[in-house]
Amino acid sequence: MLRKLILCAALALAPLASACAPLASPAPIGAATVVDDRAMFAVEAAYNVPAHAYVTADANGLLTPALKAQIKPLLLQAYDALELARAAYQAGNVAGFEAQAAAVRDLASRANALIPK
Repeated sequence: MLRKLILCAALALAPLASACAPLASPAPIGAATVVDDRAMFAVEAAYNVPAHAYVTADANGLLTPALKAQIKPLLLQAYDALELARAAYQAGNVAGFEAQAAAVRDLASRANALIPK
């Protein structure tokens, strides 16, 4: 009788014992989140620098119509890539985020090179 009672108690508590297994440390997850946040911040900054430089140069009369015609499409494409990078970031799509981040950096760099300083 005592054996049956111990066996029943052991079977009843078995699922609870496995639930008490040690969990992985949250440090790697937190570190990855910081890296992702920094990567997104860097992509935002990569777009914002030439976008603000364009607005400033235009306000100061430094851009000719021909130069505007070259720069504006690059900035619009960079903005579209930025929107896609934001969506990939929100979805946790690392490959998509990296591809769009590279596109933002490339287009923004090309636009920035054309803006008179």
